[in-house]
Amino acid sequence: MQHLSKKFPLEIQKMSKEETRSYFQDKTTTIFGPPGTGKTHTLLSIVEKHLEEGYRPEEIGYFAYTKKAANEAIDRATSKFDYEEKDFEWFRTLHSMAFKQLNLSTQSVMKDRHYKALGKLLQIKEFLNTNSQIEDNGQSMQKNPFMRIIELARNNMVNIDVQWRKSEDHVEGGFPELERIYETYIDYKIEHELYDFNDMLLELVNEGLVPSLPVIIIDEAQDLSMLQWYAVILLAKSTKHIYIAGDDDQAIFKWAGAIPEMLMRTPGNKKVLNQSFRIPQRVYDVAESVANKIKIRVKKEWEPTAETGEVMHYASIEYVPFDKDGEYYVLARTKYVLQKVEEYFKREGIIYNRFNKNKSISEKVCYAINCWNKLVRGEEISLGGAKNMYKYISSGPEHIEKGYKTWDKALEDDIVVTYTNLFENHGLRVPQELLWHEALNLINEEVVMYIRKCERRGQDINAIPKIKILTIHGSKGGEADNVVLLSELSRKSYTSLLKNGDDERRVFYTGITRTKKNLFLVRSSNDYEYSEMFLRQNFRLNREEYAN
Repeated sequence: MQHLSKKFPLEIQKMSKEETRSYFQDKTTTIFGPPGTGKTHTLLSIVEKHLEEGYRPEEIGYFAYTKKAANEAIDRATSKFDYEEKDFEWFRTLHSMAFKQLNLSTQSVMKDRHYKALGKLLQIKEFLNTNSQIEDNGQSMQKNPFMRIIELARNNMVNIDVQWRKSEDHVEGGFPELERIYETYIDYKIEHELYDFNDMLLELVNEGLVPSLPVIIIDEAQDLSMLQWYAVILLAKSTKHIYIAGDDDQAIFKWAGAIPEMLMRTPGNKKVLNQSFRIPQRVYDVAESVANKIKIRVKKEWEPTAETGEVMHYASIEYVPFDKDGEYYVLARTKYVLQKVEEYFKREGIIYNRFNKNKSISEKVCYAINCWNKLVRGEEISLGGAKNMYKYISSGPEHIEKGYKTWDKALEDDIVVTYTNLFENHGLRVPQELLWHEALNLINEEVVMYIRKCERRGQDINAIPKIKILTIHGSKGGEADNVVLLSELSRKSYTSLLKNGDDERRVFYTGITRTKKNLFLVRSSNDYEYSEMFLRQNFRLNREEYAN
């Protein structure tokens, strides 16, 4: 673990630009994939071509940005080709490649308990597990400002004093506190012989331990950090064919150290996938208007689908129609903007999914309501359902008799029970004719009001919500029939727009291009707004459609 105490630059960073370019010369194809143009399909076609040429699956490296994307590539490959999952051993992320090449075990990897212990040691609240963040999202973001600087320094492969001078964060404690946290963090990992994901990549790059593979495919290259690019450079050195795919217009992780300029400058052949199978014509017009304002980019000629699509402008989310067919994404630049959306949905009784994780109504609450409703109808429920339901009923002579909320562990959850059985044997005293919100009296009052509003709207509380609220960054790689895009910015994002508009334009370009059919653009409630996506022609079209 000597790499942990090394200072930058590493030996590989002293390599000349000419030598670096020579690793890519005459064997590189850069594939630019605008939104919905079938980039993954194209990359798997390249895999198919090389398999037909006689290369074995284990000779092909397909390096995705996230674990989910790598698994999706494996799933598609195994269904398309006559091979098993284990045959595609180099279909993985760059961090996973490092884990494999260093012969590490899971015991060597930092886990939640280690981050918790470190947080206590450093007196940092919410010290996050960056390993799980990188697996899920491809990048990490610590809440502590000092740890953000440390992570960014490692991604950029610079010493912490260099990153500190570049940082715009002015935090209490200054550079001495940054040094204290950094040294404690390093010492803890060395003492316990633990790696985080970036440690793995740093050691791999420092030791030059990449596999020698004749075919290399790099996906989502616009989001790679300098550390990841050095891994790619080493892979390129010994390969015969390298394909680098991405879209610089969708480079939305520069804040985490991504360098889209590396994708733009790769030598060799360039190919643009020129037909979108997602973006309708009116949405394309908005997307192109935003993209053409990005100053540093590769210009790409591509076509929308034959569908017209719809782009509508709204003064507030209250006016957006949520009755269109298909799934909805509600997207915003930052989470705090989405808090206002959640408040509106709860006032109106609209069910939604939060950040691809939780439904707005707890699954356990739904389960308890379903069980009670079954009992009212005279139906059976499982004992497991009854145990969960009892958590939402208070103890007492009119609810559940004292002592009956603790269950005999010998009773299996799949035993079937009725209201009569629960009344006679398990202390249930709530009258069978009561409605769920009267019977389940421990459910929070605000939650009860929200669910009853949803029911009055005729919404099925058990259905998968058709509305997802996400940050634009969280929607990356996804698509929906309808996208509601909020233009409101935080003061920091608005300052970024004024200072260097490219970063914010890329973010909103990514949000705009998540839709397959309809795009609903919502104005900001304050002066901080991304206004460039509100095209004058759409105001005119909206007025004509309303008139008709």
